[in-house]
Amino acid sequence: MKERRPAVEYHMFSLQFQHCMLEACPRSDFYIRYLAFSLAPPERDVFLLLNPAHLGGQDLARCPYYRDDAPEYFVSGLHRAAQNLPSAKYILIRQDLIAIYDTVPDLLFPSDCCT
Repeated sequence: MKERRPAVEYHMFSLQFQHCMLEACPRSDFYIRYLAFSLAPPERDVFLLLNPAHLGGQDLARCPYYRDDAPEYFVSGLHRAAQNLPSAKYILIRQDLIAIYDTVPDLLFPSDCCT
């Protein structure tokens, strides 16, 4: 069976994103937190990590921290509204959304806008 990996690069994860290092997890092939851990570059000296001792004692097939690698979209149709925001307000809203959801779709808030 061909391994399915999303087109994800490490810089796409926020600094607050939780990583998981449990390779023994039955869903690790599609687990975004494990993918983040496996993509972490050697120069990244610190990141958030779920406690493996805590996770090892539970049913990993029903892990409450599991997030698959499918993209999630929370809002649509705001692209033009975002373009009309003042730069400083735009950046604050984007940072708030990243803090809440760990990521923001690039279609809504392109990373090269307002920098």
